[in-house]
Amino acid sequence: MAERERNKRDSEKTKKDQEGGEEKAAQKKKAKELKVLDSKSSQNLSIFLGSNRLPYEEMKNVILEVNEKVLTENMVQSLLKLLPEQEQLSVLSELKDEYEDLAESEQFGVVISSVKKLKPRLSAILFRLQFEEQVNNVKPDVVAVTAACEELVQSANFAQLLQIILLVGNYMNAGSRNAKAFGFQRQLFVQAQGH
Repeated sequence: MAERERNKRDSEKTKKDQEGGEEKAAQKKKAKELKVLDSKSSQNLSIFLGSNRLPYEEMKNVILEVNEKVLTENMVQSLLKLLPEQEQLSVLSELKDEYEDLAESEQFGVVISSVKKLKPRLSAILFRLQFEEQVNNVKPDVVAVTAACEELVQSANFAQLLQIILLVGNYMNAGSRNAKAFGFQRQLFVQAQGH
């Protein structure tokens, strides 16, 4: 008889646990129904957050501090691509009181919405992260143009070519109504070449 009572209590306890679990599942469903974001962007943002595994508050601080040890180029590009629009972030910031009832991606939106000018800030961080690479990509071209300019400045043949072009232009101008309106005098050009 004592065993029956124990079995009865155990079965009642199991039923209560199942009912409690169903209530928790219902609460989770309610939280997922409180969407500000559409399901596709919410899912993409959740995947991104799952792959980075940083607490939301810490991610916000990393962005505010521009911590390049944690922020990678790929992370910032993904954030720029996946972040909700500013209007959605504004709506999410108003849902701070319902934080626990929101989906994971929306909770992140609530936390990150407190960062002022978030997208321009992330764009600037991305530029900073890519800057050295971009300079290294452009550097050979800049060096080549600088060397070409030096060659032109020091070239006697190029100076003579410019003198000839100037003389031809002045000669062609002499036959028009603007006769004797010379662009430059040859002596000025020779003086400029000496410097």
